Amino acid sequence: VIDAYVFCQTNEGLRFLLLKRAKTKIYEHLWQGVAGKIEGDEKAWEAAIRELKEETGFRPIRMFVADHVSRFYETHGDRVNLVPVFGIEVEDATVTLSKEHCEFRWVDF
Repeated sequence: VIDAYVFCQTNEGLRFLLLKRAKTKIYEHLWQGVAGKIEGDEKAWEAAIRELKEETGFRPIRMFVADHVSRFYETHGDRVNLVPVFGIEVEDATVTLSKEHCEFRWVDF
């Protein structure tokens, strides 16, 4: 599993992308960044790029590994997962949502 926090630079400063999970998915209505499973022999960074494209239609301008590892407990399998986190810069453009999400917002902090 990977987490990716997507951002773009605008005249107003940095904006961060949030995606709202669709009703048909587990954790419906949860706001999140890009996330997904590592498939087959993929490296974590390859999964982050693939998930970015699948969930938003974007390609990265640049990306980096964050100095953080997320974790979550998975009841199925009774295990704790450690999740590499990436920062990904993209162009300021319209998001093409997958069926996994129903809404998006660019936010600043």
